[in-house]
Amino acid sequence: MNQQYIKEEHQIFRASLQKFLKQEAEPYFETWENQKTIPRSFWKKLGEQGFLCPWAEEIYGGLEADFPYSVISSFQNTQFKMAEMATEIKIGRTFVDQLIEKHIERADIVTEVSMAKWWITDLAKKVSVECMQVHGGYGYMEEYEIARRFRDTAVTSIYAGSNEIMKGIIAKNLNL
Repeated sequence: MNQQYIKEEHQIFRASLQKFLKQEAEPYFETWENQKTIPRSFWKKLGEQGFLCPWAEEIYGGLEADFPYSVISSFQNTQFKMAEMATEIKIGRTFVDQLIEKHIERADIVTEVSMAKWWITDLAKKVSVECMQVHGGYGYMEEYEIARRFRDTAVTSIYAGSNEIMKGIIAKNLNL
Protein backbone atom coordinates (compact mmCIF):
# COMPACT_ATOMS: atom_id res chain seq x y z
CA MET A 1 0.00 0.00 0.00
CA ASN A 2 1.43 3.37 -1.02
CA GLN A 3 0.48 5.68 1.84
CA GLN A 4 2.87 8.58 1.41
CA TYR A 5 1.39 10.44 4.35
CA ILE A 6 2.55 7.67 6.72
CA LYS A 7 6.09 8.42 7.78
CA GLU A 8 8.55 6.01 9.39
CA GLU A 9 7.55 7.35 12.82
CA HIS A 10 3.95 6.41 12.08
CA GLN A 11 4.92 2.92 10.90
CA ILE A 12 6.85 2.30 14.13
CA PHE A 13 3.92 3.56 16.19
CA ARG A 14 1.44 1.37 14.29
CA ALA A 15 3.59 -1.74 14.63
CA SER A 16 4.05 -1.10 18.37
CA LEU A 17 0.33 -0.56 18.90
CA GLN A 18 -0.58 -3.69 16.93
CA LYS A 19 1.85 -5.76 19.00
CA PHE A 20 0.51 -4.26 22.23
CA LEU A 21 -3.12 -4.96 21.29
CA LYS A 22 -2.34 -8.52 20.24
CA GLN A 23 -0.75 -9.21 23.64
CA GLU A 24 -2.80 -7.03 25.98
CA ALA A 25 -6.25 -6.82 24.39
CA GLU A 26 -7.08 -9.66 22.01
CA PRO A 27 -6.89 -12.41 24.66
CA TYR A 28 -9.52 -10.55 26.72
CA PHE A 29 -12.03 -9.47 24.05
CA GLU A 30 -14.67 -12.04 25.00
CA THR A 31 -14.33 -11.38 28.73
CA TRP A 32 -14.59 -7.63 28.25
CA GLU A 33 -17.58 -8.07 25.95
CA ASN A 34 -19.36 -10.22 28.55
CA GLN A 35 -18.51 -7.78 31.35
CA LYS A 36 -19.45 -4.85 29.09
CA THR A 37 -16.38 -2.99 30.30
CA ILE A 38 -12.69 -2.65 29.67
CA PRO A 39 -10.72 -2.56 32.93
CA ARG A 40 -8.89 0.59 33.99
CA SER A 41 -5.66 -1.39 34.16
CA PHE A 42 -5.77 -1.84 30.38
CA TRP A 43 -6.24 1.89 29.81
CA LYS A 44 -3.43 2.61 32.25
CA LYS A 45 -1.07 0.29 30.33
CA LEU A 46 -2.19 1.88 27.06
CA GLY A 47 -1.37 5.32 28.45
CA GLU A 48 1.95 4.22 29.94
CA GLN A 49 3.02 3.02 26.50
CA GLY A 50 2.13 6.41 25.01
CA PHE A 51 -0.73 5.11 22.86
CA LEU A 52 -3.31 7.53 24.24
CA CYS A 53 -3.06 11.02 22.74
CA PRO A 54 0.27 10.36 21.01
CA TRP A 55 0.31 13.91 19.63
CA ALA A 56 0.41 15.36 23.17
CA GLU A 57 3.69 16.64 24.57
CA GLU A 58 5.85 14.14 26.46
CA ILE A 59 5.42 16.01 29.74
CA TYR A 60 1.69 15.14 29.47
CA GLY A 61 2.34 11.49 28.66
CA GLY A 62 2.26 11.75 24.88
CA LEU A 63 4.89 11.04 22.28
CA GLU A 64 4.83 14.46 20.62
CA ALA A 65 4.13 12.58 17.41
CA ASP A 66 3.18 14.49 14.28
CA PHE A 67 0.05 12.59 13.24
CA PRO A 68 -2.25 14.12 10.66
CA TYR A 69 -5.75 14.51 12.02
CA SER A 70 -8.71 16.79 11.59
CA VAL A 71 -11.54 17.87 13.80
CA ILE A 72 -14.63 16.34 12.20
CA SER A 73 -16.63 19.52 12.68
CA SER A 74 -14.30 21.14 10.13
CA PHE A 75 -15.50 18.75 7.42
CA GLN A 76 -18.05 20.30 5.09
CA ASN A 77 -20.27 17.20 5.13
CA THR A 78 -20.41 17.23 8.94
CA GLN A 79 -21.21 20.95 8.93
CA PHE A 80 -24.04 20.37 6.44
CA LYS A 81 -25.45 17.48 8.48
CA MET A 82 -25.36 19.57 11.66
CA ALA A 83 -27.03 22.49 9.86
CA GLU A 84 -29.78 20.20 8.53
CA MET A 85 -30.43 18.65 11.94
CA ALA A 86 -30.43 22.03 13.71
CA THR A 87 -32.93 23.39 11.18
CA GLU A 88 -35.30 20.44 11.47
CA ILE A 89 -35.10 20.47 15.27
CA LYS A 90 -35.85 24.21 15.31
CA ILE A 91 -38.87 23.70 13.03
CA GLY A 92 -40.14 20.90 15.27
CA ARG A 93 -39.61 22.94 18.45
CA THR A 94 -41.47 25.89 16.89
CA PHE A 95 -44.40 23.62 15.98
CA VAL A 96 -44.57 22.18 19.51
CA ASP A 97 -44.35 25.67 21.06
CA GLN A 98 -47.30 26.81 18.92
CA LEU A 99 -49.30 23.77 20.02
CA ILE A 100 -48.57 24.51 23.68
CA GLU A 101 -49.88 28.06 23.21
CA LYS A 102 -53.02 26.75 21.49
CA HIS A 103 -53.53 24.16 24.24
CA ILE A 104 -53.32 26.90 26.90
CA GLU A 105 -56.00 28.77 24.91
CA ARG A 106 -58.08 25.54 25.03
CA ALA A 107 -58.15 25.20 21.23
CA ASP A 108 -59.07 21.89 19.58
CA ILE A 109 -55.68 20.68 18.40
CA VAL A 110 -56.10 16.90 18.29
CA THR A 111 -55.07 16.69 14.64
CA GLU A 112 -52.08 18.97 15.07
CA VAL A 113 -50.92 17.16 18.22
CA SER A 114 -51.14 13.86 16.34
CA MET A 115 -49.12 15.41 13.52
CA ALA A 116 -46.52 16.67 15.98
CA LYS A 117 -46.24 13.36 17.85
CA TRP A 118 -45.74 11.45 14.60
CA TRP A 119 -43.40 13.95 12.93
CA ILE A 120 -41.29 14.80 16.00
CA THR A 121 -40.72 11.15 16.96
CA ASP A 122 -39.78 10.28 13.38
CA LEU A 123 -37.45 13.29 13.36
CA ALA A 124 -35.89 12.18 16.66
CA LYS A 125 -35.14 8.76 15.18
CA LYS A 126 -33.71 10.34 12.03
CA VAL A 127 -31.52 12.74 14.02
CA SER A 128 -30.29 9.98 16.32
CA VAL A 129 -29.22 7.94 13.27
CA GLU A 130 -27.41 10.97 11.81
CA CYS A 131 -25.68 11.65 15.14
CA MET A 132 -24.68 8.00 15.36
CA GLN A 133 -23.13 8.34 11.89
CA VAL A 134 -21.20 11.43 12.97
CA HIS A 135 -19.79 9.50 15.95
CA GLY A 136 -18.89 6.52 13.77
CA GLY A 137 -17.97 3.37 15.67
CA TYR A 138 -17.70 5.35 18.91
CA GLY A 139 -21.46 5.84 18.74
CA TYR A 140 -21.97 2.23 19.76
CA MET A 141 -19.76 2.49 22.85
CA GLU A 142 -21.63 2.86 26.12
CA GLU A 143 -19.18 5.53 27.26
CA TYR A 144 -20.82 7.93 24.82
CA GLU A 145 -24.26 9.36 25.47
CA ILE A 146 -25.27 8.86 21.83
CA ALA A 147 -25.40 5.07 22.34
CA ARG A 148 -28.15 5.40 24.95
CA ARG A 149 -29.98 8.15 23.09
CA PHE A 150 -29.92 6.11 19.89
CA ARG A 151 -31.43 3.15 21.74
CA ASP A 152 -33.98 5.18 23.69
CA THR A 153 -35.21 7.13 20.69
CA ALA A 154 -36.42 4.03 18.86
CA VAL A 155 -39.31 3.48 21.27
CA THR A 156 -40.72 7.02 21.01
CA SER A 157 -42.73 6.19 17.90
CA ILE A 158 -44.55 3.48 19.87
CA TYR A 159 -45.47 4.88 23.27
CA ALA A 160 -48.31 7.33 23.84
CA GLY A 161 -49.94 5.96 20.69
CA SER A 162 -47.96 4.54 17.82
CA ASN A 163 -47.20 6.74 14.87
CA GLU A 164 -49.55 4.62 12.77
CA ILE A 165 -52.37 5.45 15.20
CA MET A 166 -51.41 9.14 14.95
CA LYS A 167 -51.65 8.92 11.16
CA GLY A 168 -55.07 7.28 11.51
CA ILE A 169 -56.28 10.14 13.73
CA ILE A 170 -54.93 12.68 11.24
CA ALA A 171 -56.57 10.95 8.28
CA LYS A 172 -59.91 10.67 10.12
CA ASN A 173 -59.86 14.36 11.04
CA LEU A 174 -59.03 15.23 7.43
CA ASN A 175 -62.24 13.37 6.51
CA LEU A 176 -60.36 10.83 4.42
